[in-house]
Amino acid sequence: MVPKIFESLKKKTIPKKQFAHLADSPLARRKAEELIFKSLIKETDGWFSIHLNRPISIRISKLLVPYPIHPNAVTLFTFLVGILSGVFSTLGTYFGFALGGILYQWGSILDGVDGELARVKFLGSRSGQWMDTICDDLTNAIYLGGVTIGTYRALENDLLLWLGVAAVILDLVAISVMYWMLVFRYRSGTLLGFEWEFMRAEKRQNRMSRLLLALEPFMKRDCYAFLFMLFALAGFAWLVIPTSVVGIFVTFVVLMVQIFSNLFSNHPQKGNSKTVITR
Repeated sequence: MVPKIFESLKKKTIPKKQFAHLADSPLARRKAEELIFKSLIKETDGWFSIHLNRPISIRISKLLVPYPIHPNAVTLFTFLVGILSGVFSTLGTYFGFALGGILYQWGSILDGVDGELARVKFLGSRSGQWMDTICDDLTNAIYLGGVTIGTYRALENDLLLWLGVAAVILDLVAISVMYWMLVFRYRSGTLLGFEWEFMRAEKRQNRMSRLLLALEPFMKRDCYAFLFMLFALAGFAWLVIPTSVVGIFVTFVVLMVQIFSNLFSNHPQKGNSKTVITR
């Protein structure tokens, strides 16, 4: 039964993908809080994110919400964890690789906390988006660079050294191009705003597009961060290098195809000045 105080209010349609919940009792308020945090799981989250990362990051976010901790502070702390993952990996020892892999995985988990706090506290901003995106991408490059140095110190393998160096350089070039497109085409500060050509409905009948769609979950950070941690713990941290080379090369090729497709396409630009800011 609806309380009388609400009977005189004008009914309003709830926007798509949003919800309303009456919180007029302690039990109802706890239910509302549960729904709010459950809604933080994104449609774009990968399998490992949904089943491993989010359950942990949401618990951390619940602990932090009552305190005056800004999401950007969490972003910087997560970046520090990412830097340490690369630093320890440069040691070239089992301990260094293992700790580096664990820290890299924790960085992937903590990466969700800043966005969760931003959405719950309504502190999302374009600058926060960019800080999160840049820190994530630099973390990937730092960790790969750390593993490359550590692998060379441990195995003195020139091939793995140059593969790692090439992968880091190609990765930095790829993300620089992506940033350019985010700024001038998609007007977004997050790679979630990047509309891949092969994901468009009319392109999904193409065999190559279907293959890329099948591989897409494995290209997400939640997946490869967990895989890299397993490599490190198993004593095969050097596998991070060839795996990264393949992933970055495929991403770079698809990115180049995307750019040329956009040059000869009238597909409208995604995003505008009224784009909702999330992380």
